[in-house]
Amino acid sequence: QLVKEEERAWHAGAGEWCGQDDSNSRSIGIELDNAGDHPFPERQMAARERLLAEIMGRWDIGPDGVIGHSDRAPGRTHDPGPRFDWAR
Repeated sequence: QLVKEEERAWHAGAGEWCGQDDSNSRSIGIELDNAGDHPFPERQMAARERLLAEIMGRWDIGPDGVIGHSDRAPGRTHDPGPRFDWAR
């Protein structure tokens, strides 16, 4: 953890989601070490799933509140990339 969840981190850059900008003030970023052009390792996906469930529980975030970097800044970012298993 680089920044406490309740603190502001400059992880998101410019973009918007559902009409709200300044995502840095209202989001928690999870960094995945993968360019998105090769499969995500099982161990990484399992760790992400555990972490995501914990964060969603702590902050009462529903599934519709979980997006990829590319969702909030299309054209500028491409992560998590085409090999990310969203259905999982």
